[in-house]
Amino acid sequence: MVERERLSRLNGHHCRFALSRHVGIAPLKAQTSFQQKSNGCRAYLELLHRQVRKKGYHAHIYDPPAAPYLNNEAINGAEKLFDEAERLADDDTIRFRVQVARVPIWYVTLTTNRVTGDAKSELLRRFLSVARKAGISNISEGRSLDDWAKRMGAK
Repeated sequence: MVERERLSRLNGHHCRFALSRHVGIAPLKAQTSFQQKSNGCRAYLELLHRQVRKKGYHAHIYDPPAAPYLNNEAINGAEKLFDEAERLADDDTIRFRVQVARVPIWYVTLTTNRVTGDAKSELLRRFLSVARKAGISNISEGRSLDDWAKRMGAK
């Protein structure tokens, strides 16, 4: 039970089934719609794994947003998977969990200037809205979310 609770806290509703299967823990639910949603989580994790395996990269906790495995293929693929996950969300609580999981992808997109103009402003607005609602107060160890937002041009 402790392991299941840990997986729940770390990965949220949609990832529990996929991760449970990966580490050999019995799934918490076996509903068809739940399995379909967990396949999206597994697809996202596999997308990231493919990026590092393809050229022998090693992902580290302090890698910059411009790390070679966070290329357009990975970011665009992740966006499509998260779009689908939001579409399949049963309610606002699940949709918010998907958005929180998407925050790192938005961060990479914003900090590597992959969007500009109005698209950047809108993405920054969405990023900050979700981050604040999730209780994120620092963007890194030495920078508050509010300071970073000002630096990024938030109004």
